[in-house]
Amino acid sequence: MESAAHQTLDHPMTFEVLEEGLQLFEGSALHDLANFRMRVKGNLFTCLDSYCDVQPSGPSSIWVGCPEVMDAYYPPNRGLPLWLTQIFHVNQVNLEIETFTLPHDIHSRIRQEYLMALQTHPNCLFCLGVHMRNGLTFCAELENKLAQARDKVTYFLSSQVPRDLLLVGISGAPGRCWHLEVQTTIVLPV
Repeated sequence: MESAAHQTLDHPMTFEVLEEGLQLFEGSALHDLANFRMRVKGNLFTCLDSYCDVQPSGPSSIWVGCPEVMDAYYPPNRGLPLWLTQIFHVNQVNLEIETFTLPHDIHSRIRQEYLMALQTHPNCLFCLGVHMRNGLTFCAELENKLAQARDKVTYFLSSQVPRDLLLVGISGAPGRCWHLEVQTTIVLPV
């Protein structure tokens, strides 16, 4: 069951995709699968959010110093290059909006998105230098963290662990990383 639930993450989870397979879902199985997908979404969202951290110990701190960002604000801003921020932002928005209509396979396409976005920023010697020194390692670590975030969520049946995930909300602005609040309510048997 666990393996089958994880395999569904590589595909959209819509009625069109499930088609006749809907008849195979018994009891709360479809609800359980939807909750599983929501928990994976939350983990992926949090992982992407951690890459927005520009503190010296943050995984993206190597990108602080892009003149495009530094010159845009006074006093200079410790922010990620806009092209990199956009990768994280677009993936977070897609997770929020397209929870069921898109596959949760960010880890398998993030390197291509990174390379395509970097190509839109060709005149920045700072970003090109960071990419030459650390880009491949940065991408490999990002892919690995996203795969771990996706794979660490376990599938459970409602009858085993009765809980509901309630999305409380998201906040953020265009060009910034978004933050997702997840409230977990555990229903204990009487």
